[in-house]
Amino acid sequence: MEGLWLHCNFAAGKRMFEKTPLVLLFGQPRSQDEMELWYGPGAFQQLIPSLYHHSLAEAARFLAPDANHSVVDLYCGTGASMRQWRRLGAPVLGVELGGEAVACAGLNVPDAVVLRGACRHRVPQVDRWAMEQREQGQRLLLYVNPPRSGLEPEVLSWIVYKGRPDLLAYLSCSAGTLAKNLAVLTAHGYRLEQLIPFDFFPQTIHVECLALLRRVE
Repeated sequence: MEGLWLHCNFAAGKRMFEKTPLVLLFGQPRSQDEMELWYGPGAFQQLIPSLYHHSLAEAARFLAPDANHSVVDLYCGTGASMRQWRRLGAPVLGVELGGEAVACAGLNVPDAVVLRGACRHRVPQVDRWAMEQREQGQRLLLYVNPPRSGLEPEVLSWIVYKGRPDLLAYLSCSAGTLAKNLAVLTAHGYRLEQLIPFDFFPQTIHVECLALLRRVE
């Protein structure tokens, strides 16, 4: 055991761990997983990490980022995906709401830009960064891993009207919201090139899907 935390609210419910305090009783505040990525008690971890990293490898194969590409990584979590893009040489901007995840992302990918907040609230900063990258001759790529509710309307609007990334990799945990978002993307100049299912939650009805899209206009 590397550390022991005390959760200071015994109430149950879907928001149990969202805003209630945690106190470190002893040990270290964070641990590292098998990929040497830092995480804390408030940071989300996939049930089957090897399968998650397989999905990242598929996204990297499609996006193929290098020093001539810049990657916007929305809902970036603790930075596993951002570290992938940085290792391939691409400048990266990430956005994440959770404070613990943002702190871990800063440790895991210290040379990436990470903004804290809801992605819909960070659209102006994301757009400014994307424009600056394009002015330097960079091609824009986008990786998104939103919650079950899917892409926020402001984010989806930015993608199709302003951001216009050349390639988009979308890891979704809800087939329903993914279908709705894909309908908008494909109606605005994007072609769905591949859809790869991943059984991240075995013995449940949930299947995550990686959608790979190319701008064709």
